[in-house]
Amino acid sequence: MHKNLLNALIEAIDNREAAALVTVTSGEGAFAHAVGRNAVVRPRMDSCPEGELGLGKWNESVLRDARSAVASKKHKHFNYEEVDGRFSVFVEVQPRPPHLIIAGAGHIAVPL
Repeated sequence: MHKNLLNALIEAIDNREAAALVTVTSGEGAFAHAVGRNAVVRPRMDSCPEGELGLGKWNESVLRDARSAVASKKHKHFNYEEVDGRFSVFVEVQPRPPHLIIAGAGHIAVPL
């Protein structure tokens, strides 16, 4: 994994945001060159992904599916096919970290 992708994942965690690591897991034909490429996707539609998948016109479809996986908080595998070839991507969802607020942390909160 490239340092910029790792930094994007760390930034999402630090900012308490969900994110997804998208990996091209297989590719045939015109998509064979993209195998192993990664991108970090955030759920906001206005955010640009970090990294390049190299899937041409399919990038938008993959980003849309990755954002839907983030919204569902579940890892997902997607397959795409066209005349020039086919490819698969795995979306590894990093959900928003849990947040616990303890109010009135007196003697009752000592065990916490």
